[in-house]
Amino acid sequence: MTTQTHGRERTIVLSKGVAHVRNFAALNPVGVSTIAGVQKSLAETNEPSLWICFEEALTNALLRSVSWPSKPLGRALLLHRATLASLTALRTCFGRVAFGTDGRFLPDDELCEVFKAPRRDDLFLGGFVDDASHTVTLWRGNLDGITVPFSAFPRSGDGTPPDFSQFAVTDCGQTVQFGGYEASTDSILYEFDSDYRRKAKKNLLNRDSSLGGSIRRLRLLRQLRRSDFSPLTDRTIGRIERGESENIQHGTRAILAEKLGVDPDELDTF
Repeated sequence: MTTQTHGRERTIVLSKGVAHVRNFAALNPVGVSTIAGVQKSLAETNEPSLWICFEEALTNALLRSVSWPSKPLGRALLLHRATLASLTALRTCFGRVAFGTDGRFLPDDELCEVFKAPRRDDLFLGGFVDDASHTVTLWRGNLDGITVPFSAFPRSGDGTPPDFSQFAVTDCGQTVQFGGYEASTDSILYEFDSDYRRKAKKNLLNRDSSLGGSIRRLRLLRQLRRSDFSPLTDRTIGRIERGESENIQHGTRAILAEKLGVDPDELDTF
């Protein structure tokens, strides 16, 4: 087993399934499928790393193999169920630990895309819903968590309510779904992360006269969510509003104009 890195961060995938390791190939991961492999990875790791854990048995082997007090091991993403005791122990040796239940994370290939993204902090990996506290915890691409209340998700423009029992993160981390209800990642971060909001406002000022800025102002004026523009996706609307889609096709402009109730030629005048 050789030591490989992605940028400055080494990626280690704990899984008995070859497919999991293959799905993260773009990160040049070290695949670990045995207890001996876990022990060897710990011995070879001299810098903080990203540990992606699919197997509870291998995660437990990691904890048993750590020399306490542990050196900083980096960050851990748990894609399996974990006990409260294990999470407490993991937090003593990892700076950040993201976890969930019932597979509420992006598929492997999309997780890999998020970890590669230059602005991965502005994307969500997954999370979980807590019915007792009426909150949703979402994990960002840097494995920081953000917790928001159910009240952050009012009915959409067409009256669709969120179904919190049907939670998912989609579109490579750009959309949060609750059944047929959608909310954009950047709208959640804008409301609940002051640093993100300051950054977004600065970008908005720079693009104030753009088509995307005009569409965003008009959408907010109409009290519409990005999910209200079917067949255009929430992700597509976000890219247009951020100015990331330079050439907007005639059909797309027509859909935007119809939903916003204006003439297509007037889209950039608001």
